[in-house]
Amino acid sequence: MYTRHRISSMMKKVSSSQGIYAMFENKSDKNSVYVGISTNLRNRIRQHMIRRDSSVTTKTSAVRLNPDYIEVIRWWVNDKFEDKIVLEAAELAAFDVFNPVLRSKSSVSREAEKLYQQKKFKSEIKSILLEKQSGELHFPDLSKVLGKIDRLKMRVDRLEDKIEEGKNQ
Repeated sequence: MYTRHRISSMMKKVSSSQGIYAMFENKSDKNSVYVGISTNLRNRIRQHMIRRDSSVTTKTSAVRLNPDYIEVIRWWVNDKFEDKIVLEAAELAAFDVFNPVLRSKSSVSREAEKLYQQKKFKSEIKSILLEKQSGELHFPDLSKVLGKIDRLKMRVDRLEDKIEEGKNQ
């Protein structure tokens, strides 16, 4: 688990542009835990990972996102996403591509739904999402962090033993 300060400094890498983001439990996962859109990706991801006050991270529903188990966040920025209708429709296409466990609860306009139904549009968005993402953040998973803590504890124990041996000589 990274400290909030460390995550805050990592946030500088995240674009403040409008776009799509996906959160993954493991870096090798094809399916995501959560997919969303935002007019400011950095602020939205900060809301999930640091402030933890987004609707999906709070206890306002039966199922929620636990940021401590997110290992990778990827995001996509594209000129097409500057149009709100395109961005909403692209989120629907992202649901198809990443099959998220949790989906954003935002309502979709009729125009976006109509655009999403177009095969050419879906294909175009799918190719954007399956090509290299605009950026990504990596967080260690909880088991790796606990392993590091165990190894550090063993090193401290050995050092304390050596100190005790030195006192007894």
